[in-house]
Amino acid sequence: MKSVAVLFLSLLFISPCFAKNKRDTRSADSIIRLSEKAYANLKTYTDSGKLIQTFLTVNPFKTAIIFKTAYINTGNINFECYTIGKSNSLYTLNRTDNIIKTWWGILNRIDTPPGMSNALAGATSASGASSAIVPKLLLSVEFKKNNFYSMISKLVLAGQEQVNGKDCYKITGTNTRGSVIIWIAKKDFLIRKIEAEYIVDPAKNEAMMRTIAATKTKDESLNKKLQTTVKNMEMIHKMDSIRRGKLSGAAFTVKETFFYFPTVAGKINPDLLKFRPNREVVL
Repeated sequence: MKSVAVLFLSLLFISPCFAKNKRDTRSADSIIRLSEKAYANLKTYTDSGKLIQTFLTVNPFKTAIIFKTAYINTGNINFECYTIGKSNSLYTLNRTDNIIKTWWGILNRIDTPPGMSNALAGATSASGASSAIVPKLLLSVEFKKNNFYSMISKLVLAGQEQVNGKDCYKITGTNTRGSVIIWIAKKDFLIRKIEAEYIVDPAKNEAMMRTIAATKTKDESLNKKLQTTVKNMEMIHKMDSIRRGKLSGAAFTVKETFFYFPTVAGKINPDLLKFRPNREVVL
């Protein structure tokens, strides 16, 4: 009887360790799926974040973009971003009751994109692509097969690390632009940090734009999408040119680090979901 009792007590104390090890050895793919599900099931969500971009050109330099997201599962969402030190860089994108509006200080006008895909793509340059990461994960019904995670392949669980005091899974992978590292919090499966590195080749970008612009199909809706893609690429190319200044058109490397500080609460301040164009931001 004594040996049976000892065995029982041993199992009692060892079992939690086994359970912990089992949780800590999830596959990279399963963690990504759990993260997708976590965002899709959120009733409300807000975040603040920062993107640091390092441009390794002839004269290397850095920029920093601040971004914020507010969302409620009725489909209403507000995304804003601006480049630190650029007074006209504020970009705000809002959908309230299926009405989409955007405003960018550089253009100084209110636009009404036909859908969220166009709206988020239009914000790509101003936001450093942060507009296409969390917002698409939150709007899971609209972007189920076209979100940040779906574009990443060769996923590998590279370990576990802390990011701003949060225990995270560290996952590596690649997308069409280059390498990606993602830190996903173990507690809530929300993104806390992303690192990416890729090469910008102006000559290839221009050739791609010309190819897409010359493409014509019998499907008029597809033709419109192609032309919208060209316009978005032209805006991105324009911003890259501004960043390079008078440098040559040679290819250069970009390194990016995104930091996320998400908040999930029962209720959020309604003002965070309001469209607020043409205003001053803290630079």
